[in-house]
Amino acid sequence: MLVCRIGYRPKDEFDYCPSTAYGKSKVESEQLVRKNAANTVPWIIVRPTSIWGPWFGSPTAIFFTMVQRGLYFHPKAQAIRRSYGFVLNTVFQLDRLAAVGGGALLGRTVYLADYEPLELKHWADTIQRALDVRPVRQVPLWAMRSAAKIGDFLKLFGVTAPISSFRLNNMLTEMIHDISPWIAHAVPCLTQWRKA
Repeated sequence: MLVCRIGYRPKDEFDYCPSTAYGKSKVESEQLVRKNAANTVPWIIVRPTSIWGPWFGSPTAIFFTMVQRGLYFHPKAQAIRRSYGFVLNTVFQLDRLAAVGGGALLGRTVYLADYEPLELKHWADTIQRALDVRPVRQVPLWAMRSAAKIGDFLKLFGVTAPISSFRLNNMLTEMIHDISPWIAHAVPCLTQWRKA
């Protein structure tokens, strides 16, 4: 997923915009596959989004922990959507790709995520109700920006604050990925699968 920075929507599967060394390594991996496997073996590059579910880890698990401890504060009146993938849905998607040998997606790059993006506040509220913990509190955006500036200042002295401008910008940035190539491929595959 990090072949592009958070919030960047690539124009096509060859459009990259990494912001970390990890993301750059993923770009190089994709380019190596395209260059070296192109005429030797059938391949599909999949880019799973943030995956959550049983046994999941960072960073999504941190979100659950923050909600559970009552430490997640949502920016008031901000609808932030994210393409996430529940692990069993992602496994199903991979299984369908493998079962039909990739089909029209051979030699392509596709994102894997749940069909609809999650809205962060709604998701936090759902987690809160499931865990039966304190309701998620909303804070005016101006107050969060002020707290982030204080966090930026503390960082100059080596103090890590709960929020900084970097963290707040990440929180506010939508992360929507186009999974339409998989959907276009999956619908006929699922129809055949149901008949079998």
